[in-house]
Parts: sequence; C-alpha cells; structure tokens
Amino acid sequence: MCAGLVYAAGPGHDADDQLVNPGVIDRTQRALTTAEEPAMALLQRAVTASRQVIYSGAKVLTGPGPDVTVDVWHYPGRGTVTRVEDSLAQVPGEPTQDPVDDGMDELVLATLTHGYTLAVLGSDQCIGRSTYVVAVRDRDDGMVAAKLWLDEATGLMLRRQLYAGGHVIRTSVYVELAVGADADNPGMEGPPAPDGAANSTGRAPSPTASTRQQHVSQPKQLTDAQVVALRADGWPLPDVLPGHMQRYRAYQLTWDGRQVVQLSFSDGLFSTSLFVQRGQLDGKNLKGFHQDKVGDATVYANSGLYRTVVWAGGDTVYTLVSDAPETVVDGAVIALPHHAPDTSVLGRIGRGISRVASWINPFD
Repeated sequence: MCAGLVYAAGPGHDADDQLVNPGVIDRTQRALTTAEEPAMALLQRAVTASRQVIYSGAKVLTGPGPDVTVDVWHYPGRGTVTRVEDSLAQVPGEPTQDPVDDGMDELVLATLTHGYTLAVLGSDQCIGRSTYVVAVRDRDDGMVAAKLWLDEATGLMLRRQLYAGGHVIRTSVYVELAVGADADNPGMEGPPAPDGAANSTGRAPSPTASTRQQHVSQPKQLTDAQVVALRADGWPLPDVLPGHMQRYRAYQLTWDGRQVVQLSFSDGLFSTSLFVQRGQLDGKNLKGFHQDKVGDATVYANSGLYRTVVWAGGDTVYTLVSDAPETVVDGAVIALPHHAPDTSVLGRIGRGISRVASWINPFD
C-alpha cells in the first residue's frame, strides 16, 4: 500500500510543515508464484550471506557521472566499510561508510515483491566465480528492472544491473573479491582502524576522520514509535514516497550542533535517503550545486553517481540522495513540502550541507 501524503497545520508550523497522513508502510511479502520461489530462495540466501560471510575486495559503480571504484571490507556484526578511490564527492583514499551496499535486507526484500516479479535466468560467470542470475521485472509492464548475479559458493551478490526504459542505468560489480580467511591475505588491506589507532595492517586512520566526526555524530537508529513522536512534534517525516518507495529505517544525528533526521527508503531495488533538518536554506553557500526547477519547486541539484537535491519547505530543509530514476526523484520532491520559508529565527543552512550525506551512509 502506498497512500498519498497529506499535510496540515500544527502548533507553530505552516500547513506544509506537518504530516497528517504520511502513508502506510506494508512490510509483508506478497504471495509468490511457484516460478518465483527459486529466485526468492537465492535472494534470501544473499540476506544470510551478508550476516555470515567475511569478505573484502573492490567493486566498480557505474551510472550517471564518472565511474567510482570502491574498496570494500565486510565483517558480520561490524558492518561494511569502504574507501572510495575515484569520486568527486569524497576525498580519494578516505575511509567512509558504504555508499551503496548491494547486500540484501529482509525489509528491502519484502518491499521488492510489491512492485516486481522474480525469475532465475540461469548460470553465468563473474570474476571467475560461478553465479546464478536472477531477473527482476516490473509487475505492471513486465520490463526487466534489474539483473542480479549471486555467487554460487557463498550467496553474495557479485553484480547488479539496474534498468529504466529497457536500458541499463546503473551497474555495481565486484572486480576483486576475497572471502573468509582469504579476506585478510597480504594482497588485501584490513578494514580502516578507529581514530587514533592502527589496524592489523599498520595503516593509520584517515587524517580527516576526526575532523569529520567533529561535524557529524554517530547516527542513532529510531524505532517506528520514535518516528511517530517526532512527527507529532512537527517534523514532516513521510513513511512512503512515490515510486513504491517505503521507509525501512530511520536515524537521528547531529551535524554542527543541528538535529538531523535521516529516512531510508527503498522499492526493493532503488534507494532514496531523505535528510530533514530545521532551518532556512542558504543556496548561495551550496558548493557544487546548480539551481533548478522540479515542478513548481526551486531546488539545488548535484547529479553525479547519485542525484542529490536540496530544497526548503517552510522552516525545514530537505536533502534527498537517490540512485532512482529521475522521474522517481522528481516525484518525491513534488510530494514533499516546498513552499517559501517563513520569517524565522532559525539558523541558515548552506555551507557544508552536501557533506552530510557523504559522511554517513545514505543507503544504509
């Protein structure tokens, strides 16, 4: 279910600032056909693999903008850490959290079945490893929306191709991979160490890591009840967005002393993160962004590997980061508040806002 977003006035907030009906989340998996069950079994195995398999390697992300090469270290129970080698949005070689984690998640997997059908296409090779290939098709028009290459030995997703209009728009593929005990072999560096410590390889932490932590606090995951409480306090926090996007996680953090709420959405394939914070947008200080129009909204956009859109809705500033097709991103902007700001004593937000989404994982 994907109910429309409705806004109404609350104490101290304009009509576009508070959500009355944020949409209805449906986290249940639909009934599958017999033909879909083998594909779902492979995807469920990928969920298990992300919890149990230690691995390291390098993957290449392609899409709009320059390709990005990412070094990956994954340790079950500790999460995924990456180092972006070639990116306009990151300092080369700086450890960061995974910009896009191809690992599967139960909530995302359930959402996938709402808008898509599944089928096993057959077998293939990827970086010299035997894989099963799963096709994901749009339930409405039957067109291929994604192809997924799943490692036969471990269940890990080695390659992912996303489609729009019959054309590949994004690819994520491992070009190097070491699994289990081999993940710590001499050819692979270990995971970045915490600030102030060296890891088992002796590699020192990033010189910018401590500076980054001074600006952004460690995100704290929110429960559904906590999201509802924030919404009652006037925070416009939707549960669904156009394009079958459903919220599956929420976080709260502080950036430069300001409270920020991050909402993570997915339709099972594409991901969107929405960062919401109180204040007034200072577009003049948004570096690397250009002014644009989405519907009637004036926004600031930065289109690289992921599209980032920043705009104001009353006394709230929204930063949306997504790998979804442009029509889905535009639909989200149009659905959310984007009226002129009020006269307010809240601080102006602009300088460094683009770094919020790059310093933490926008797709976790």
